[in-house]
Amino acid sequence: MIIDVVRHKLLEGVLTLLIIAVAVVSVGTAQPLPHADVAIGVAPLQPSLTAFEIAHPILAALLGIALILHTAIRLSHATIRAKIYPTTTVAVIALSGIAIAGIATSGNLLATLLVGVLTAEFIARMLYSLKHNARTHHIFTAMMALGAMPLVDGSTLGMMTLLPLLLISLRARVREVIVAIVGAALPLFIYCYVVWCNGAEFSATATALWDNMLLDAQLPIVEVLTLSRLIFVGALLFLGLCSAVIYRSERLSMTLTARNSWTMLQLCAIQLIAIFALLPSTSAASLLVVSLITVTMLPLLLQRMNISISIVGYIVLLILAFVAM
Repeated sequence: MIIDVVRHKLLEGVLTLLIIAVAVVSVGTAQPLPHADVAIGVAPLQPSLTAFEIAHPILAALLGIALILHTAIRLSHATIRAKIYPTTTVAVIALSGIAIAGIATSGNLLATLLVGVLTAEFIARMLYSLKHNARTHHIFTAMMALGAMPLVDGSTLGMMTLLPLLLISLRARVREVIVAIVGAALPLFIYCYVVWCNGAEFSATATALWDNMLLDAQLPIVEVLTLSRLIFVGALLFLGLCSAVIYRSERLSMTLTARNSWTMLQLCAIQLIAIFALLPSTSAASLLVVSLITVTMLPLLLQRMNISISIVGYIVLLILAFVAM
């Protein structure tokens, strides 16, 4: 049954996601876009993304749908591979689409969706790093995804504070610490090098990102967090908290890798909520990062609910997301 998200078959999950993606892109592309020059200083790549949306609306819409599909399917694949739920489920596909629908339509749509893709890659590769197969490679690529986010949305620079926490939770060796730092710094270093080759100061981009992180966002958070969106985000976080409580009661029945995955997801969510609550530059992309981490935990709660209550909860969350759009 398509409204029973926990028991979604893959085809049902993808079909639900596709419908949500089309709705998100339809609403998001209908919003008035700022001139590309307005985005300068917020993040290095935002002016180009804004200009692309203005010049090629149809291509931008198709790209937006592709980004949503990739984000949700990537997250679902990662949670299944990490075996973080007692029973295998593809519920994260639809739940990720709901998180995107409730948040991504405010602000720069393509930039926010691209941050969503990078978040999915970051989460997936960090979960993979908890296994010993190609651990160093997964840490490096996860940190590259983390380091690339500020180039798309400046408010996500605050996510760099996750680096020490992640390295401690991984019990990283010296080699892995070096690899993680290099991976996180590499995207910004490459961009600074390109800018420097074109005649600008090498450190200009890094300095601008730091300054803008401490300034008010281009689109104030009070405009991003409308009442309907605030209710949606609050409901999402409340359900995430309920999932964490259930995890505490069931953790001993889970594998060591699953327990480590849950610990990492919860610590990341808590730290990011604290960081983004304090930063004046918090944007829709920042909220999407926290929401995507949160939805990876929700299937455990829905699996432990009565089927009827689970369906009602899913429908209510879906309605809240569409109202928030």
